[in-house]
Amino acid sequence: MIATFEGAYTVSREFTDIWRNQGDRYLQMGDMTFSRAYGLDRQIPEALDGLLGKLGLKRQDIAKVAYYAPDFRVHAALARQLKLPETALLTEPVIAKAGNTGSAAPLLGLASALEEARPGDRIVVVSYGNGAEALCFQATERIEQVSWSRGVSAQLALGRPLNHYGKLLLFRRHVETEVIKAFSSLPTMVREERQNLRLYGQKCADCGAVSYPRRHLCWKCSSQNLADYKLSRRGKVFTFTKDHLVPNPDPPTVMVSADLDGGGRFYGQLTDCDPARVAIDMPVELTFRRIHEGEDLVNYFWKFRPAS
Repeated sequence: MIATFEGAYTVSREFTDIWRNQGDRYLQMGDMTFSRAYGLDRQIPEALDGLLGKLGLKRQDIAKVAYYAPDFRVHAALARQLKLPETALLTEPVIAKAGNTGSAAPLLGLASALEEARPGDRIVVVSYGNGAEALCFQATERIEQVSWSRGVSAQLALGRPLNHYGKLLLFRRHVETEVIKAFSSLPTMVREERQNLRLYGQKCADCGAVSYPRRHLCWKCSSQNLADYKLSRRGKVFTFTKDHLVPNPDPPTVMVSADLDGGGRFYGQLTDCDPARVAIDMPVELTFRRIHEGEDLVNYFWKFRPAS
């Protein structure tokens, strides 16, 4: 356990500032000045003050704080209003690079704060919406044993800036494009969950060959003596192709076949990479991503990206 939970304080208010009705494509918002004055500026400090009073703490006792804000400017203004020590603010707030992530923002902030925390540090995270809720955690000695190679800061550092605003509009589906009708089968999704989501292939007990996807016979020696084998998420590009025909908001679609560390070859799409950079033997890693919406279901699968 890298942190212990110390307590919480909740403020409940019937206050509507952002909403979306059934069938609405976009969020609807009230007047921002009003929302700040009667929402954010009141409810977040109220939750924080209530938590400190409940736990008998002072602002100086807080080592790191994470809280919701709709944009970076409001986030900076709230920091001044909360009157917390400057050292309690995150070195790089998630909102500065990832923008407003909605209900996930406090949790991403908490994960980012844990990366910077030391044993004994108290971390406060405040959520917002029809009130506010403040939670307090204290980092344990085990916080120093954690590897943050896949943490929030590492993920943000891997972000690739968009070249122009048009691509953002395409990614957000604000521009009409050709739609591919994807197919999803619920029975197949259940049967192949271990293979597709947990990334399990097979290893032959006779010759040691690794197979993915799963099969009935070993591809190398035709043995039926196959056992479950957890695939590595890192490898090197064996071969690749660039498809300029398949509809894609950021063409071309780069498909990669990569040899994974520890055995096995995986075929998938390459993302977060300039197509001009892809090359044979390029180090890559698998990342879990949204892939399509077959049968109106959001489907996820593994894609390659340049190794961090």
